[in-house]
Amino acid sequence: MADGQVAELLLRRLEASDGGLDSAELAAELGMEHQAVVGAVKSLQALGEVIEAELRSTKHWELTAEGEEIAREGSHEARVFRSIPPEGLAQSELMRLPSGKVGFSKAMSNKWIRVDKSAADGPRVFRVVRSCGLVRGQVDGHMGPWPSYPSHSLSWQVDSMEDEVQRR
Repeated sequence: MADGQVAELLLRRLEASDGGLDSAELAAELGMEHQAVVGAVKSLQALGEVIEAELRSTKHWELTAEGEEIAREGSHEARVFRSIPPEGLAQSELMRLPSGKVGFSKAMSNKWIRVDKSAADGPRVFRVVRSCGLVRGQVDGHMGPWPSYPSHSLSWQVDSMEDEVQRR
């Protein structure tokens, strides 16, 4: 769509709206790049007192492929915990699991698992019994059930878990 057409469309939409428009929402509605709408706004502003605009910024969070996996299957440490049977698991076998290396250290620091280095066949990993009932990955608990968020995106205030989640 040409710049003039976008500006015309923008003016028509503004006229029909009660309080104003959000350029990001308008771009999504029209199926066009946000920058095209921003360009039309700037062009109209350059004409003088045609429109008023104010700059707003928003944060949009979207899951990565790994984030999608964690939302589906749980955090690395929760998966490690769930993969350990009551009789324990050889540490070498645990480390070969997809989430083994990352999840092992986090589960150890959470005191969800312990290592018995005196086992005959080498170090063996066991669940810590007091953790068995309610283990949920800390990230799982803070993020909640992802499918309830539209297109797996977040637009919420982030607390102290922000750094932890970004590291993952």
